[in-house]
Amino acid sequence: MAITNNATLSESTSIENRLWGGVKFVSGVVEMLVAGGLCLKLLNQINLQLY
Repeated sequence: MAITNNATLSESTSIENRLWGGVKFVSGVVEMLVAGGLCLKLLNQINLQLY
C-alpha cells in the first residue's frame, strides 16, 4: 500500500497507476519515433541530405 497525506491507496490502484504510467511512457516513445521519421521524410522531400 502507498501512503499519501494520511490517505491510503489500495494495491490494485497502485498497480493500475503503474500500468497507465507504462502505457503513457511507451506511447511517448512511439510519438517521438514517429515525429523523427516525419522530420526525416520532410528533409528527404526538400532534397536535403544528412551526413
